[in-house]
Amino acid sequence: VKGVADYLRKNKIKVFGPNKYASKLEGSKAFMKKICSAYNIPTAKFKISKNKNHVNKFLINSQFPVVVKADGLASGKGVSICKNKKEVIKIHKEKKKKNKQKTPTPIPKPQLKVGDRVRMFDGRSVGSIDALEKNKAIVNYGLFTTQVNVDLLEFVEAGKPLK
Repeated sequence: VKGVADYLRKNKIKVFGPNKYASKLEGSKAFMKKICSAYNIPTAKFKISKNKNHVNKFLINSQFPVVVKADGLASGKGVSICKNKKEVIKIHKEKKKKNKQKTPTPIPKPQLKVGDRVRMFDGRSVGSIDALEKNKAIVNYGLFTTQVNVDLLEFVEAGKPLK
């Protein structure tokens, strides 16, 4: 998840494994669920919740039992199968408390701008951003363009400034 395969490839060492961006599918369940949702890949109903209000709203229309999973690599976190709302709230509080104790400082993602070179999570095709609006980007790949959620893009290099 930290880009070891990319580093080895860059140094001409043969390696089998995903690039850093694609490995997010395993490293972040929230990212994986967003990909599934964006591309209509069947997956269980989910809600990415940051606070108790989000959890409560989700539980109103949920049927029990529900599965609660913390985002990120496993590291012993596992899943909790909750039979009622009280259990969900308890697990949510415990996971939030654990995360506060060991949350690293996030690495800021560059603010994408028109003209920037980007790639999607597959890490192969690089294109230029033609337009940005409401968290969506129009990416030009030369032969075709596509509209994509900016969360699914990886910054490659800054676009050349206009003269």
